[in-house]
Amino acid sequence: MVTIREAVAEDNPRLAYIVFNEPDFEAVALIGDVPRARTYGYGKIALEKIPSSPIRHTVVAEQDGIVVGLLQYAMEKEYLPTWPVVWLLVKSVGPIGFLRRIPKLRALRRVNIDTPDGAFNIEAVNVDPAYQNQKIGSALLEWANEEAVRRHAKQMSVSTWIGYRSIGLYERDGFTQIQTKRDAEYERYFGVPGRVMLVKNLP
Repeated sequence: MVTIREAVAEDNPRLAYIVFNEPDFEAVALIGDVPRARTYGYGKIALEKIPSSPIRHTVVAEQDGIVVGLLQYAMEKEYLPTWPVVWLLVKSVGPIGFLRRIPKLRALRRVNIDTPDGAFNIEAVNVDPAYQNQKIGSALLEWANEEAVRRHAKQMSVSTWIGYRSIGLYERDGFTQIQTKRDAEYERYFGVPGRVMLVKNLP
C-alpha cells in the first residue's frame, strides 16, 4: 500500500537518487554526460534544502517503509536562488564549460512557460524506476488533486516536454494543453521541440 506524506530532511539522499541517479535528457545534454549530470542534480537537491523551502513543497510516496516517489508543487512562482545554481554549474563543467553552455541556457529560458497566477502548480513527479508501473504516479497525482482543492485553488497546472510520456497521465486526469513554446535551437541542443503547459480547472 502506498502512503503519501510530507518530505523530511532525512529523505534527501533518497530523493536525490530517485530524481537524479538516472538524469533526464535535458540535464545530460546541458552538462555533457551522465556522471556529471548526476553530481549536478544531487547538488541542486541540496540547494532546495527540503523541506524548509517556504514556497516549493515536497511530498513523498512511501511503500513498505521505502520512499518510492515524490511530488513537488508550488502555489506561486518559485525559483532557486540564481547565483548558487550558477556556481554549481561552474563547478560541474568549469568556467570555460559554463561559457560554452550559455547558448543552451538561453534556449532553456526561451521555452520556459510561466505558471498561471494562483494555480496549484505541479513542479515535478518522479518515481523510482524500480517501482514504475505500480500506480505510484497516479497516487501522487490523486493526492495533488485533493490538496489543490483543500488549498482552494481554482486551477492546477503542469509544464513538461512536448511529446513526453507523462502528458497522457495528466490528460486522463482532466488536464488540457493550453500553450506550447517551440525553439529551433532548443530542439537542436536537447532533441525535443520545446515545452507544453497543461491546466485543469477545479470546481
